[in-house]
Amino acid sequence: MQGKKNLQTQRRTGPGRLSAKETEELPDRLLDAALGLFTTNGFGQTTMEQIARQAGASTKTIYSRYPNKMEILMAVMRRLVERTVAGHTAVMPRAEDTEPRRFLVGFCLQIGKTIAGDGAALTRLVFSEAMRFPEFQRLHAATIGRGVATLTSALQYWHAQGLLPQLTDAKESASLLLSMAVDRTRVLIAVGMMQTPEDIEAQVRFAVDLFLRGVGYESGQA
Repeated sequence: MQGKKNLQTQRRTGPGRLSAKETEELPDRLLDAALGLFTTNGFGQTTMEQIARQAGASTKTIYSRYPNKMEILMAVMRRLVERTVAGHTAVMPRAEDTEPRRFLVGFCLQIGKTIAGDGAALTRLVFSEAMRFPEFQRLHAATIGRGVATLTSALQYWHAQGLLPQLTDAKESASLLLSMAVDRTRVLIAVGMMQTPEDIEAQVRFAVDLFLRGVGYESGQA
């Protein structure tokens, strides 16, 4: 009997009274459901009611958390960004304690793998819907901005230490580096093509090395 009840809980597809565990998992279920429906049906064709039903929640519950679909999409993107940043933080020390090449390769590689992994569906969605929904353009820019901000801070620190003598504009340089390292991956994902992890790593390493030569970094001086 207990097994049957658990199975019913796992297969919940509509609103109803949630258990304590389901309530705890609800935020992620809502965002997972939203991303899945946005990707399958398109942003414009997906309704709040569909998202709630897919997540096993009521429309009242979803509206109490998100007033509209754009707010849900923003939450999906924030979750992805936070997970990417957390993943990098977990494996990499601070820029102040790290050799520039190691830090930059690790950071850009984390972003590239996220784009090709958990972020693939979101990347396709943004590229396909950006012309119809200008808000997507702003969301995309804000997401890129998080990565640029992290890189800008690191570049400014290393420049102050004399490690990047030819660096001029840290923010513009950070934006260019990120574009060199991951934009090819982003575009390929958007058109339905995939890169192997090895290809992504080779691309990132090449971009970082090219960038560091351009700002005057000499390996071994850190």
